[in-house]
Amino acid sequence: MKMHIASFGPMRLALLDDDSAFGIAKPFPPEHNYRVEFESLEITCIAFDPAGIVVPQKIEFIRTNRFFRKHVIKENDRIEFTNRSVVIGSAIKLFVTLHIRNITIADDSQQNECKAYGVEGNSTVDAVRSFSVNVLRRHEIPRLAVPLEFVLQRGQKAVIECNLTYKGSGTPRLTKLLWFNGDRLLKTQENPSAEALPAFVIQNPGFEDVGNYTCVLGVMLRRLIAYNVTAETTVRIAPWLETNEGSQVVNQGQSVTLECSARGVVALSVEWKIKRKIDETVKTISGCSNSSSLDSRYKISPGRSNGQSVMSIENVEIADTGNYYFCCLPSNCSNIIEQHRCQKFTLLLVESAGTKTEALLRVVLGVVAFLALGLNL
Repeated sequence: MKMHIASFGPMRLALLDDDSAFGIAKPFPPEHNYRVEFESLEITCIAFDPAGIVVPQKIEFIRTNRFFRKHVIKENDRIEFTNRSVVIGSAIKLFVTLHIRNITIADDSQQNECKAYGVEGNSTVDAVRSFSVNVLRRHEIPRLAVPLEFVLQRGQKAVIECNLTYKGSGTPRLTKLLWFNGDRLLKTQENPSAEALPAFVIQNPGFEDVGNYTCVLGVMLRRLIAYNVTAETTVRIAPWLETNEGSQVVNQGQSVTLECSARGVVALSVEWKIKRKIDETVKTISGCSNSSSLDSRYKISPGRSNGQSVMSIENVEIADTGNYYFCCLPSNCSNIIEQHRCQKFTLLLVESAGTKTEALLRVVLGVVAFLALGLNL
């Protein structure tokens, strides 16, 4: 195949038949470019002569208006051009990119060109590649709504809904609905009904169900343009306790360790409270700015997993008996015991003389309402 040259005075137009002559090189700009108004668009054209005979000089982008008049696209506050050159053997490859920010209906044109100019001796050669820019109006596109955040309750069935709040003008056809957790595809529904999009159901929530969920609705705009509408929600799981209560028997003078059974995805804000027999007053001893200080025999440290906490008491005395409360959700530093927040323990203290004194060590736990880990109810 040969390159044909049409002569017009000092300029010659290259009509390209193959890839061995000067012209717009691959990868070509997309033939049809669809953007929603106010989005951005980038189109790159490449001028190149593999033989190195024609030296590319510049590339212009040309738009044809509705009156079929052509004009060269110029830079302004929304439009700019970037360019670079690469030397390949004895040939030069010129890249020029058109950048359009905040695209508007004024940028819509079915007839656009990138026109490359090159020099061969004393003659100028050019080559053209056509493309279209199609601007979609926002009112054409359906809209979705999902909760910004969804909190699962362990063991309780959960239903996450993706609602179609606006159907879009022009009656676009719904082609599919997909649910993702991160990059993992969870569910696909072909040709969903606009009246009720299928929800995503989690039968028995656990740690593996936590993540960033995306609802993707495929639509066909203008009967020929495939477009995806998306909505995202963050799915968390509320904290819980593996056991509601426990008991230990310890001899007077020994040490005791109390470990909560809280589970959660992230570390919880926790509070330890105490109501000893010697004063019958509830005191917050950890987790609050107004926490009361106890003697050095009491130590509180993190547990082995997120949300866990451990209290140890050295050299246990009869005066230590009473009610202790581990609250796995914060109470805003209140000294009021809310039993649905805490876990229960019973401590049995055996005096050295053999007389058994039973002290109740209560830490109350209950149902944590649909809240994220570490958040105040």
